Amino acid sequence: MISSKDEVIKIKSGGLRRHMLEVVTFYVWLILCDVESYKDSRCQQDQVKMMIVESA
Repeated sequence: MISSKDEVIKIKSGGLRRHMLEVVTFYVWLILCDVESYKDSRCQQDQVKMMIVESA
């Protein structure tokens, strides 16, 4: 049921395929950024642990 506030958008199959590829690409980019920030935080923690051990 379509109310007066709803919009109908027509997308051709080629446009839908392109849109889905853009969504997947963006999602993968977000995952990679999250993994990279996790890796960076783990490396920083390891460096702090090494500094503590060396100073003891």
